[in-house]
Amino acid sequence: MMTLTYRTPSLSDATRLAMFYRRNRNHMRTGSPRRAESFYTVDHQHANQGIATSAVHWAVDYAFTALGLHRLQGETLVSNHASQAVLSKCGFTQYGLAPKYLYIDGSWQDHALYQLINITPTGTVI
Repeated sequence: MMTLTYRTPSLSDATRLAMFYRRNRNHMRTGSPRRAESFYTVDHQHANQGIATSAVHWAVDYAFTALGLHRLQGETLVSNHASQAVLSKCGFTQYGLAPKYLYIDGSWQDHALYQLINITPTGTVI
């Protein structure tokens, strides 16, 4: 029996995660979506210091330039205005609402859906 242990990801994991992604994206055919979802969390004692915004800016640049992805998406609780502000500051736009998207704190919660599409031919974020 295998035991799995969860730990909070850190910035030092980025290179290994990118290598894992590159190794495992060979199944994608030409024309397949080249997209990723963003996820971040910041401890409450470090909130409102620009940490998430900086991390998402870095991830967007890396995803579009190094990985050549076409689209990034993020979802937040409708009530999570801080996370929505992070995505907006990083160029994401809200494109929809997912009713009862995830089961959180004992009930199904609605989520705001955000996206950022790489529209430059070179993959450079503008």
